Amino acid sequence: MEQAAAEGDRARLNATNRQFHFLFYAKCGNDGLTDEIDQLWQKFPWDVLQVLHDRADETSNEHRAMLAAARLGDGDALAKATEWHLARSFLALGRHLTGQPITDPFDVDND
Repeated sequence: MEQAAAEGDRARLNATNRQFHFLFYAKCGNDGLTDEIDQLWQKFPWDVLQVLHDRADETSNEHRAMLAAARLGDGDALAKATEWHLARSFLALGRHLTGQPITDPFDVDND
């Protein structure tokens, strides 16, 4: 993913991102669920996220955190890292679309 991002190859970046996520789905042992996620994945408007050019480095770091938790067998840390990854992407998209800062649920100073 990092090489594809550095080269500006959005198609390869998207494909490797999908491969990364589906590694986890395939390991869940529920083929029906994986098929359902695949159907949802195909319906998601991924092109909308193409405007988030500054997310490539953050995404790589978030993916590394997910992998580290998985390698340790720490399901709670993996869940938190995945939640963080998804939330950060959607917050970045919200900021881009509205031009306004979006309240970050992970920011403890927001209270």
